[in-house]
Amino acid sequence: MKHFNKKTVGMLVIGTLLLVGVSGAYAYGFTGMKNKVKHAAELTEAYDAEQGKDTRQTALRTALRDTREEVLLLDAYFLHYDRFSEFTTYLESLGTETGTVVRPSGTIEGGEGRIGIDLAIEGRFEDVFQAIKLIELLPYKIQVRKIHMSYMGGTAVPSGDATGESSLEEPQWKAIVGFDVLSFVK
Repeated sequence: MKHFNKKTVGMLVIGTLLLVGVSGAYAYGFTGMKNKVKHAAELTEAYDAEQGKDTRQTALRTALRDTREEVLLLDAYFLHYDRFSEFTTYLESLGTETGTVVRPSGTIEGGEGRIGIDLAIEGRFEDVFQAIKLIELLPYKIQVRKIHMSYMGGTAVPSGDATGESSLEEPQWKAIVGFDVLSFVK
């Protein structure tokens, strides 16, 4: 067996230690870099998710702003609870428009999204019929429950002239109209 020179053995030991040291430093650097890349990927993913959320929120805000007029237009087709008294006032004003007397005679709460209204309408047949048509053309979803018309007769009214004759006033009709507003919102 051959003896190696001390210098050669020293260099071999130093080389081995250097190799082990460099390998350890490489392993330490590799695992550190791997952890940093993994952490950076998680941060990027979280940032992208947050950015996507902001983008969706911005898109929703833009859509709401752009469709505001359409939403207001659609809202007009729903009868809201806080505007119900205005609605009944409008129904009564139909009498002035049609030459009849329109009186609400009752309301029926019909559950979610529905309210029942009963009206009494009095006047000439044509005028009563016109008022009923206007009710059917209201901009709400309406389901007519009943329409009952009855002849109330004509009344003799003194003419007020010197002859003392009386004239017959036009025949009077009375209609009881019951309908449900199906687009009622509490």
